[in-house]
Amino acid sequence: KVSEIRNSTFSNCRKLRKIKMSKSCTRIGDEAFLNCMDLSEISIPDSVTSLGINCFKDCVSLKTVKLSENIKSLPDNTFENCTSLETVVLPKSLEHMGTECFSGCVNLKNIILPDKVRSIGEKAFHRCENLTNIKLSKELTYIGNYAFSNCNKLTSLQFENDLSYVGAALFP
Repeated sequence: KVSEIRNSTFSNCRKLRKIKMSKSCTRIGDEAFLNCMDLSEISIPDSVTSLGINCFKDCVSLKTVKLSENIKSLPDNTFENCTSLETVVLPKSLEHMGTECFSGCVNLKNIILPDKVRSIGEKAFHRCENLTNIKLSKELTYIGNYAFSNCNKLTSLQFENDLSYVGAALFP
């Protein structure tokens, strides 16, 4: 049984289209699926508790993602430049979104942050050009610099809490 997808395991596998992971898998390593150009959908089983940096970066055909309900953090550049990404189901357990985790996801239109998200990293949604609506979590206290920069169609940003830090140039 596969318990881990190690660093760079499928990196640059340009013809890989679909992945079905074992329920015994608990971790996806750094750059595990980096630049898998034909990967179009992924469903990460609830057994996975950890994702590595850049794990799905540059998967330009990726349209739909269902994340494990046991992931607490999206590390830096998780889905950076996934230009076809339209739908992401974020787990209720999510607490942290790393730097540029959705940067360059130009087809992402709406996102609802689960209530436990406390921090959004720098440039987390940078260049999400079609993002129109985002609902921030009730626990959110930190938004990094340029978090929503170049989100030119963003018309609705909803939040219900007191933020302790709001970074510079959120919307330039």
